[in-house]
Amino acid sequence: MEPDIHINLMIPMTNPIKLTIRERIQETPDTITLRFEETFDELPYKSGQFLTVMVSIDQEEYRREYSFSSSPQTDKNLSICVKRVTGGKVSNYLHDVVKTGDILNVFPAAGLFSPILNISNKRTLVFIAGGSGITPIFSMIKSVLAIEQQSKVYLLYANRTENDIIFKSTFESLQTTFSGRFNHLNVLSQASEKWYGLTGRLDQDTIIDYLEQLPVIFPKEANYYICAPTGLIKAAQQALTILKVPAANIHKENFGSSNNQEINPTNTGNEIIDRTVKVKYKGIIHSIFVASGKSILKSALEENIRLPFSCEKGVCTACLGTCKTGKVEMKGNDALSQNELDKGYILTCIGKPVSDDVFIDLD
Repeated sequence: MEPDIHINLMIPMTNPIKLTIRERIQETPDTITLRFEETFDELPYKSGQFLTVMVSIDQEEYRREYSFSSSPQTDKNLSICVKRVTGGKVSNYLHDVVKTGDILNVFPAAGLFSPILNISNKRTLVFIAGGSGITPIFSMIKSVLAIEQQSKVYLLYANRTENDIIFKSTFESLQTTFSGRFNHLNVLSQASEKWYGLTGRLDQDTIIDYLEQLPVIFPKEANYYICAPTGLIKAAQQALTILKVPAANIHKENFGSSNNQEINPTNTGNEIIDRTVKVKYKGIIHSIFVASGKSILKSALEENIRLPFSCEKGVCTACLGTCKTGKVEMKGNDALSQNELDKGYILTCIGKPVSDDVFIDLD
Protein backbone atom coordinates (compact mmCIF):
# COMPACT_ATOMS: atom_id res chain seq x y z
CA MET A 1 0.00 0.00 0.00
CA GLU A 2 1.18 3.50 -0.80
CA PRO A 3 2.57 4.95 2.46
CA ASP A 4 0.80 8.01 3.87
CA ILE A 5 3.40 10.75 4.32
CA HIS A 6 1.69 13.64 6.08
CA ILE A 7 3.29 17.07 5.98
CA ASN A 8 2.58 19.65 8.66
CA LEU A 9 1.17 22.59 6.69
CA MET A 10 2.62 25.00 9.25
CA ILE A 11 6.18 23.96 8.42
CA PRO A 12 7.57 26.14 5.59
CA MET A 13 8.90 24.11 2.66
CA THR A 14 11.16 24.85 -0.26
CA ASN A 15 9.13 26.57 -2.94
CA PRO A 16 7.80 24.04 -5.46
CA ILE A 17 7.99 24.26 -9.24
CA LYS A 18 4.71 24.41 -11.16
CA LEU A 19 4.23 22.03 -14.09
CA THR A 20 1.25 22.07 -16.46
CA ILE A 21 -0.18 18.77 -17.69
CA ARG A 22 -0.08 18.69 -21.47
CA GLU A 23 -1.35 15.15 -22.01
CA ARG A 24 -2.53 12.03 -20.15
CA ILE A 25 -1.65 8.69 -21.74
CA GLN A 26 -3.24 5.43 -20.55
CA GLU A 27 -0.30 3.01 -20.70
CA THR A 28 -2.06 0.04 -19.01
CA PRO A 29 -5.36 -0.29 -17.11
CA ASP A 30 -3.68 0.95 -13.91
CA THR A 31 -0.79 3.06 -15.24
CA ILE A 32 -0.77 6.51 -16.83
CA THR A 33 1.87 8.81 -18.24
CA LEU A 34 1.57 12.50 -17.40
CA ARG A 35 3.31 14.60 -20.03
CA PHE A 36 3.96 18.22 -19.12
CA GLU A 37 4.23 21.42 -21.14
CA GLU A 38 7.64 22.09 -19.60
CA THR A 39 10.94 20.97 -21.09
CA PHE A 40 14.41 19.95 -19.92
CA ASP A 41 15.55 23.59 -20.13
CA GLU A 42 12.93 24.57 -17.56
CA LEU A 43 13.59 21.64 -15.22
CA PRO A 44 16.92 19.83 -15.80
CA TYR A 45 17.17 16.14 -14.92
CA LYS A 46 19.09 12.96 -15.71
CA SER A 47 17.59 9.78 -17.08
CA GLY A 48 16.67 7.51 -14.17
CA GLN A 49 15.90 10.37 -11.77
CA PHE A 50 12.51 11.21 -10.28
CA LEU A 51 10.26 14.13 -9.46
CA THR A 52 8.60 14.66 -6.09
CA VAL A 53 4.95 15.59 -6.59
CA MET A 54 3.16 17.51 -3.84
CA VAL A 55 -0.64 17.52 -3.69
CA SER A 56 -3.25 18.65 -1.18
CA ILE A 57 -6.08 16.21 -0.50
CA ASP A 58 -8.77 17.00 2.08
CA GLN A 59 -6.55 19.76 3.51
CA GLU A 60 -3.69 17.32 4.04
CA GLU A 61 -0.46 17.66 2.10
CA TYR A 62 1.24 14.62 0.59
CA ARG A 63 4.47 14.00 -1.31
CA ARG A 64 5.26 11.12 -3.63
CA GLU A 65 8.19 10.33 -5.91
CA TYR A 66 7.52 9.44 -9.56
CA SER A 67 10.31 8.57 -11.97
CA PHE A 68 10.76 10.35 -15.27
CA SER A 69 9.58 8.24 -18.19
CA SER A 70 10.98 10.86 -20.55
CA SER A 71 14.63 11.04 -21.56
CA PRO A 72 16.50 14.36 -21.66
CA GLN A 73 18.31 13.07 -24.76
CA THR A 74 15.25 12.02 -26.80
CA ASP A 75 12.10 13.70 -25.46
CA LYS A 76 11.26 17.39 -25.61
CA ASN A 77 8.65 17.45 -22.86
CA LEU A 78 8.98 16.15 -19.32
CA SER A 79 6.87 13.14 -18.39
CA ILE A 80 6.36 10.84 -15.41
CA CYS A 81 4.62 7.49 -15.05
CA VAL A 82 2.07 6.87 -12.28
CA LYS A 83 0.82 3.41 -11.31
CA ARG A 84 -2.44 3.24 -9.38
CA VAL A 85 -1.90 1.77 -5.89
CA THR A 86 -4.78 0.21 -3.99
CA GLY A 87 -5.60 2.63 -1.20
CA GLY A 88 -2.93 5.06 -2.38
CA LYS A 89 -4.17 8.62 -1.86
CA VAL A 90 -1.85 10.35 -4.33
CA SER A 91 -1.80 7.77 -7.13
CA ASN A 92 -5.61 7.53 -7.11
CA TYR A 93 -5.87 11.31 -7.00
CA LEU A 94 -3.62 11.65 -10.05
CA HIS A 95 -5.58 8.96 -11.89
CA ASP A 96 -9.10 10.09 -11.00
CA VAL A 97 -8.97 13.85 -10.41
CA VAL A 98 -6.07 15.44 -12.27
CA LYS A 99 -6.77 16.32 -15.91
CA THR A 100 -5.11 17.94 -18.91
CA GLY A 101 -4.38 21.60 -18.24
CA ASP A 102 -4.08 21.17 -14.48
CA ILE A 103 -0.98 22.38 -12.65
CA LEU A 104 1.05 20.15 -10.34
CA ASN A 105 3.50 21.35 -7.71
CA VAL A 106 6.76 19.43 -7.87
CA PHE A 107 10.24 19.60 -6.43
CA PRO A 108 13.45 19.42 -8.51
CA ALA A 109 14.76 16.19 -9.97
CA ALA A 110 16.63 13.94 -7.55
CA GLY A 111 18.04 10.44 -7.31
CA LEU A 112 21.37 8.68 -7.93
CA PHE A 113 19.99 5.89 -10.11
CA SER A 114 21.38 7.17 -13.39
CA PRO A 115 24.10 5.96 -15.78
CA ILE A 116 27.05 8.17 -16.70
CA LEU A 117 26.77 8.53 -20.46
CA ASN A 118 29.68 8.97 -22.83
CA ILE A 119 29.54 9.00 -26.62
CA SER A 120 32.77 6.96 -26.78
CA ASN A 121 31.49 4.14 -24.54
CA LYS A 122 31.40 0.67 -26.04
CA ARG A 123 29.83 -1.49 -23.36
CA THR A 124 27.00 -3.85 -22.48
CA LEU A 125 24.18 -2.71 -20.20
CA VAL A 126 21.62 -5.15 -18.81
CA PHE A 127 18.44 -3.78 -17.26
CA ILE A 128 16.23 -5.87 -14.99
CA ALA A 129 12.81 -4.48 -14.07
CA GLY A 130 9.59 -5.51 -12.41
CA GLY A 131 6.22 -3.79 -12.82
CA SER A 132 6.35 0.00 -12.61
CA GLY A 133 10.07 -0.26 -11.87
CA ILE A 134 10.39 -0.07 -15.64
CA THR A 135 9.84 3.71 -15.61
CA PRO A 136 13.37 4.97 -14.76
CA ILE A 137 14.82 2.13 -16.82
CA PHE A 138 12.72 3.19 -19.83
CA SER A 139 14.23 6.67 -19.52
CA MET A 140 17.76 5.28 -19.23
CA ILE A 141 17.43 2.88 -22.15
CA LYS A 142 16.32 5.68 -24.48
CA SER A 143 19.24 7.84 -23.37
CA VAL A 144 21.86 5.10 -23.74
CA LEU A 145 20.64 4.12 -27.20
CA ALA A 146 20.72 7.76 -28.30
CA ILE A 147 24.14 8.69 -26.90
CA GLU A 148 26.23 5.52 -26.79
CA GLN A 149 25.90 4.25 -30.33
CA GLN A 150 28.52 1.55 -29.78
CA SER A 151 26.89 0.12 -26.66
CA LYS A 152 24.46 -2.79 -26.51
CA VAL A 153 21.40 -2.82 -24.28
CA TYR A 154 19.35 -5.75 -22.95
CA LEU A 155 16.16 -5.68 -20.91
CA LEU A 156 14.63 -8.40 -18.76
CA TYR A 157 11.15 -7.25 -17.69
CA ALA A 158 8.82 -9.13 -15.32
CA ASN A 159 5.05 -8.64 -15.01
CA ARG A 160 1.96 -10.60 -14.08
CA THR A 161 -0.02 -10.43 -17.33
CA GLU A 162 0.40 -9.05 -20.82
CA ASN A 163 -1.91 -6.15 -19.96
CA ASP A 164 0.52 -5.11 -17.22
CA ILE A 165 3.47 -4.54 -19.59
CA ILE A 166 4.15 -0.80 -19.54
CA PHE A 167 5.58 0.81 -22.73
CA LYS A 168 5.16 -2.53 -24.56
CA SER A 169 4.70 -1.09 -28.06
CA THR A 170 7.53 1.41 -27.59
CA PHE A 171 9.99 -1.32 -26.60
CA GLU A 172 8.96 -3.30 -29.69
CA SER A 173 9.61 -0.22 -31.83
CA LEU A 174 12.99 0.36 -30.18
CA GLN A 175 13.99 -3.22 -30.88
CA THR A 176 13.20 -2.69 -34.56
CA THR A 177 14.87 0.73 -34.75
CA PHE A 178 17.99 -0.38 -32.89
CA SER A 179 18.22 -3.91 -34.23
CA GLY A 180 21.47 -5.49 -33.09
CA ARG A 181 21.88 -2.98 -30.25
CA PHE A 182 18.70 -3.50 -28.21
CA ASN A 183 16.89 -6.67 -27.24
CA HIS A 184 14.23 -7.25 -24.59
CA LEU A 185 12.53 -10.21 -22.94
CA ASN A 186 9.12 -10.00 -21.28
CA VAL A 187 8.42 -12.59 -18.57
CA LEU A 188 4.87 -13.14 -17.28
CA SER A 189 3.97 -14.92 -14.06
CA GLN A 190 0.23 -15.22 -14.92
CA ALA A 191 0.29 -15.54 -18.69
CA SER A 192 -2.82 -16.34 -20.71
CA GLU A 193 -3.03 -19.16 -23.24
CA LYS A 194 -2.53 -16.58 -26.00
CA TRP A 195 0.89 -15.59 -24.68
CA TYR A 196 3.80 -17.13 -26.60
CA GLY A 197 6.60 -15.48 -24.68
CA LEU A 198 8.46 -16.42 -21.51
CA THR A 199 6.45 -17.45 -18.45
CA GLY A 200 7.04 -18.01 -14.74
CA ARG A 201 8.41 -15.99 -11.86
CA LEU A 202 11.85 -14.46 -11.94
CA ASP A 203 14.04 -16.01 -9.28
CA GLN A 204 17.76 -16.55 -8.91
CA ASP A 205 17.90 -19.58 -11.22
CA THR A 206 15.66 -18.23 -13.98
CA ILE A 207 17.53 -14.92 -14.03
CA ILE A 208 20.78 -16.80 -14.53
CA ASP A 209 19.18 -18.88 -17.30
CA TYR A 210 17.87 -15.81 -19.13
CA LEU A 211 21.11 -13.88 -18.75
CA GLU A 212 23.05 -16.82 -20.14
CA GLN A 213 20.82 -16.69 -23.23
CA LEU A 214 21.91 -13.16 -23.97
CA PRO A 215 24.79 -12.68 -26.42
CA VAL A 216 27.03 -11.28 -23.70
CA ILE A 217 30.37 -13.05 -23.91
CA PHE A 218 31.59 -11.77 -20.55
CA PRO A 219 28.56 -11.29 -18.24
CA LYS A 220 30.74 -10.11 -15.36
CA GLU A 221 31.98 -7.19 -17.47
CA ALA A 222 28.47 -5.86 -18.18
CA ASN A 223 26.79 -3.09 -16.18
CA TYR A 224 23.49 -3.99 -14.52
CA TYR A 225 20.64 -1.67 -13.54
CA ILE A 226 17.82 -3.15 -11.45
CA CYS A 227 14.56 -1.48 -10.44
CA ALA A 228 11.94 -3.72 -8.90
CA PRO A 229 10.29 -4.79 -5.64
CA THR A 230 12.63 -6.04 -2.91
CA GLY A 231 12.17 -9.74 -3.73
CA LEU A 232 13.21 -9.38 -7.37
CA ILE A 233 16.14 -7.15 -6.48
CA LYS A 234 17.38 -9.75 -4.01
CA ALA A 235 17.01 -12.54 -6.57
CA ALA A 236 18.85 -10.52 -9.20
CA GLN A 237 21.69 -9.68 -6.81
CA GLN A 238 22.04 -13.34 -5.86
CA ALA A 239 22.15 -14.33 -9.52
CA LEU A 240 24.77 -11.72 -10.36
CA THR A 241 26.87 -12.79 -7.38
CA ILE A 242 26.87 -16.36 -8.69
CA LEU A 243 27.93 -15.01 -12.10
CA LYS A 244 30.77 -13.18 -10.28
CA VAL A 245 29.67 -9.73 -11.37
CA PRO A 246 31.62 -7.06 -9.41
CA ALA A 247 29.49 -5.07 -6.97
CA ALA A 248 30.61 -1.85 -8.67
CA ASN A 249 28.82 -3.00 -11.84
CA ILE A 250 25.46 -3.45 -10.09
CA HIS A 251 23.12 -0.50 -9.63
CA LYS A 252 19.68 -0.79 -8.04
CA GLU A 253 16.65 1.17 -7.01
CA ASN A 254 13.89 -0.24 -4.85
CA PHE A 255 10.56 1.49 -5.44
CA GLY A 256 9.06 -0.02 -2.26
CA SER A 257 9.59 1.13 1.31
CA SER A 258 12.40 -0.17 3.44
CA ASN A 259 10.11 -1.31 6.27
CA ASN A 260 12.92 -0.43 8.67
CA GLN A 261 15.01 -3.42 7.65
CA GLU A 262 18.68 -2.88 8.35
CA ILE A 263 20.40 -2.85 4.97
CA ASN A 264 23.94 -1.49 4.67
CA PRO A 265 23.62 0.44 7.93
CA THR A 266 26.22 2.88 9.12
CA ASN A 267 26.26 1.27 12.54
CA THR A 268 28.93 2.62 14.83
CA GLY A 269 27.82 0.83 17.97
CA ASN A 270 27.78 4.17 19.78
CA GLU A 271 24.95 5.28 22.04
CA ILE A 272 22.04 7.19 20.54
CA ILE A 273 21.37 10.07 22.94
CA ASP A 274 20.32 13.73 22.70
CA ARG A 275 22.86 15.54 20.53
CA THR A 276 23.26 18.74 18.53
CA VAL A 277 24.37 18.49 14.90
CA LYS A 278 25.37 21.10 12.35
CA VAL A 279 23.87 21.00 8.87
CA LYS A 280 24.89 23.20 5.96
CA TYR A 281 22.14 23.90 3.42
CA LYS A 282 22.07 26.66 0.80
CA GLY A 283 25.17 28.18 2.32
CA ILE A 284 23.68 28.49 5.81
CA ILE A 285 24.91 26.39 8.74
CA HIS A 286 22.12 25.32 11.09
CA SER A 287 22.56 23.95 14.62
CA ILE A 288 19.87 21.32 15.15
CA PHE A 289 18.98 19.63 18.43
CA VAL A 290 18.30 15.93 17.75
CA ALA A 291 16.51 14.18 20.60
CA SER A 292 17.31 10.53 21.26
CA GLY A 293 15.58 8.29 18.75
CA LYS A 294 14.64 11.06 16.30
CA SER A 295 16.10 11.49 12.83
CA ILE A 296 18.08 14.56 11.81
CA LEU A 297 15.43 15.51 9.24
CA LYS A 298 12.49 15.23 11.66
CA SER A 299 14.34 17.29 14.23
CA ALA A 300 15.10 19.98 11.65
CA LEU A 301 11.48 20.19 10.50
CA GLU A 302 10.30 20.50 14.09
CA GLU A 303 12.56 23.55 14.38
CA ASN A 304 11.11 24.96 11.14
CA ILE A 305 14.42 24.44 9.32
CA ARG A 306 13.61 23.78 5.69
CA LEU A 307 15.74 20.84 4.59
CA PRO A 308 15.01 18.87 1.38
CA PHE A 309 13.13 15.59 1.70
CA SER A 310 10.46 13.46 0.12
CA CYS A 311 9.85 9.82 1.10
CA GLU A 312 11.16 9.87 4.72
CA LYS A 313 11.82 6.13 4.35
CA GLY A 314 15.47 6.00 3.25
CA VAL A 315 14.52 5.17 -0.32
CA CYS A 316 14.51 8.23 -2.57
CA THR A 317 17.79 10.12 -1.68
CA ALA A 318 16.08 13.55 -1.81
CA CYS A 319 17.64 14.27 1.61
CA LEU A 320 21.13 13.10 0.61
CA GLY A 321 24.07 14.78 2.30
CA THR A 322 27.73 14.21 3.12
CA CYS A 323 28.82 13.63 6.70
CA LYS A 324 32.01 15.70 6.89
CA THR A 325 32.78 15.02 10.55
CA GLY A 326 31.33 12.81 13.24
CA LYS A 327 29.34 9.62 12.95
CA VAL A 328 25.77 8.97 11.81
CA GLU A 329 23.85 5.72 12.19
CA MET A 330 21.31 4.65 9.55
CA LYS A 331 18.86 1.79 9.61
CA GLY A 332 16.52 1.13 6.71
CA ASN A 333 18.82 2.35 3.94
CA ASP A 334 17.66 1.02 0.57
CA ALA A 335 19.18 3.78 -1.51
CA LEU A 336 22.93 4.02 -0.89
CA SER A 337 25.51 1.47 -1.94
CA GLN A 338 28.39 0.47 0.31
CA ASN A 339 30.71 2.51 -1.90
CA GLU A 340 28.55 5.61 -1.37
CA LEU A 341 28.41 4.96 2.37
CA ASP A 342 32.20 4.70 2.43
CA LYS A 343 32.37 8.15 0.83
CA GLY A 344 30.36 9.61 3.71
CA TYR A 345 26.96 9.96 2.06
CA ILE A 346 24.05 9.84 4.49
CA LEU A 347 20.27 10.30 4.40
CA THR A 348 18.96 12.76 6.97
CA CYS A 349 15.50 11.16 7.01
CA ILE A 350 16.84 8.00 8.67
CA GLY A 351 20.15 9.31 9.99
CA LYS A 352 20.74 9.64 13.73
CA PRO A 353 23.90 11.17 15.23
CA VAL A 354 26.05 8.89 17.39
CA SER A 355 28.83 11.38 18.14
CA ASP A 356 28.93 15.00 19.28
CA ASP A 357 30.78 16.46 16.29
CA VAL A 358 28.42 15.67 13.39
CA PHE A 359 28.60 18.13 10.49
CA ILE A 360 26.51 17.38 7.38
CA ASP A 361 26.83 19.20 4.07
CA LEU A 362 23.65 19.22 1.94
CA ASP A 363 24.98 21.66 -0.69
